[in-house]
Amino acid sequence: MQGYQKRRLGEVVTNNRYLSVNTDTGAGWWTIGVSETVPEGVPVAVHCESVDLVCFRDNDGIAHTLLDQCVHRRAPLSLGKIAPEGWVECPYHGWRYDGSNGRCMEVPNLSSAERVPSSYRVPVYTTVERDGFIHVWSVGDEAPSVDAPALKCGSLGVESELTSLIAYPGDALIDLLLDAPGAVLDLGRLRVINEHRFGDPVRSENELSVTYAVVDETTEPGILVSEYPYRLQIRFDCVYSSAVATLVSEDGATTARAVMAFLPVKKALCRVSLRGSQVANADDPSAIAIGLQAAIDPQIALNTVDYVSRLR
Repeated sequence: MQGYQKRRLGEVVTNNRYLSVNTDTGAGWWTIGVSETVPEGVPVAVHCESVDLVCFRDNDGIAHTLLDQCVHRRAPLSLGKIAPEGWVECPYHGWRYDGSNGRCMEVPNLSSAERVPSSYRVPVYTTVERDGFIHVWSVGDEAPSVDAPALKCGSLGVESELTSLIAYPGDALIDLLLDAPGAVLDLGRLRVINEHRFGDPVRSENELSVTYAVVDETTEPGILVSEYPYRLQIRFDCVYSSAVATLVSEDGATTARAVMAFLPVKKALCRVSLRGSQVANADDPSAIAIGLQAAIDPQIALNTVDYVSRLR
């Protein structure tokens, strides 16, 4: 096939003006962020493992994802803009692409009598927006073989969301969440006792769950405590690599919850997308939200025993 060159995993191969990509990184969904990650009117660059993508919304607000390369000179489409038609426009020569099929819809230097060849297009990645998250099917043009993740958080009163890049390998970050959740999660005025689990972790066919003790931050580390005001329950979905963290008070009431999805970006970099909800408290508006630590404490990571994570 003329013009074809075989490249390494994740690199682009060209055949005339059509770009294809080998994404043999394992079939599945990439959760690229919460819905707010992709605002209207702006193309957003997303790096998923070895593939560079651009995600944007059309004029109907529907999210689309394409390979982040113009077929002309391979300029990143994410550096461009959204055209009035809702197409993404290349920043170099203004070529415009339809997010639904990847076709180049307009080339500025063509005359009115010329048509854009139908072979001028970039790969489309099936994109599903559900429960406030944006999911991209990792096998490009191939139809998804499984449904996108269902990551419902449920409303407790006050909502929050964030997408954060954490300088830590993806798999290792998930293990750390299971073995020492206090190293990954930020509970504000509360502190997780990573060494105190309630019972043994439970592994079902597709899920791993474990519960940890939680104390007020004023409790000195190393002090023995007989009663714990809160418990933190972690449920990890082994199929979709997502987790639900639930904070429960001593009377059994749920006070906060967070749903998280993990996306390896590079070897030592992970994107975490989180939607949280907490019970509204008129006396303390900032009471007990579940967030993410800004960085991983290396001392905690060093001393953590891989007890729970061995089951996943």
